[in-house]
Amino acid sequence: EETAADTPSSGALETRLQLLELALSEFPGSAILQLQYLEILQFAFQQQHDSDNNSQKLELALTSALENVGKGSHRNEGVLVAAIFQLASDFYARQGKIDKALAKFIERAQTPMKDVNDSLKAQLEAFCVEHSSMISAEQRQETFRLLEEARRYESKTFAALITCEDEVDVAMHKEGILSRHQVDLEQIDWDTILRSDDKTCWMGYGGILSANSFIQYAQTCYRFRVRFHGKWSDLSEEEQQQIKEDETAIQELALCVYERGIADCPTVESLWLSYIQHLEYVVLGNTSLLSRLKSVVDR
Repeated sequence: EETAADTPSSGALETRLQLLELALSEFPGSAILQLQYLEILQFAFQQQHDSDNNSQKLELALTSALENVGKGSHRNEGVLVAAIFQLASDFYARQGKIDKALAKFIERAQTPMKDVNDSLKAQLEAFCVEHSSMISAEQRQETFRLLEEARRYESKTFAALITCEDEVDVAMHKEGILSRHQVDLEQIDWDTILRSDDKTCWMGYGGILSANSFIQYAQTCYRFRVRFHGKWSDLSEEEQQQIKEDETAIQELALCVYERGIADCPTVESLWLSYIQHLEYVVLGNTSLLSRLKSVVDR
């Protein structure tokens, strides 16, 4: 149990948060940085007994984290991503926004995570029991139905990317930077993660092998096309729209994969160059990405 002597001062907490904010501005694709920032931010706000401004800042940070690492680009780091989704569900429950809290379980089910989501149904059941006064029987039943739909969607849509994730793992293992071979991700111990002298994962030590695997992964995402039987003209408008949405979801994932690669391989010039060239191409059809292109070039 933490004592008053163990509790960081407000000044120390603020310094930690500022350092992590600086790190995230450089490496938003790092799941471990996103999770550490959110946990410290949440702790700091609890020490200050929350406020509307603090709650708004934490909500924005949760949204940003899930936009950057919670769309499917970190399948084999799913334990970290799942922890972020859990923080989001707990946050909305504390705010009394139970619909948003339950929606995070659905979003998580749609997100590929290696082995992690196998226990998601049981976790949702426990969440519903804990917050039973806020969840109606109909709402609970509908959430479980949507959860099963979301899991089927994830299995069908993201299956083509499993090989890319595994190739990233192989490359990182060869370079000695694969996190789960060095850290017990099931029991996240920040002392081990932050202070171990033996750990080489999450340190930016990725080399050309890892960088090339991330480039291939990102390019596979962008070139993704849904396979279907028959002719396009034979499909209903609803089927055509669903295929377009599925393709867009995977193609846009390329940006998150590049950011993940940059976080692990920040010194590999070919990865930066590939990322910039990709942005220069896609910005022709989507000028809203100009700010991202500028940010990557500045970094």
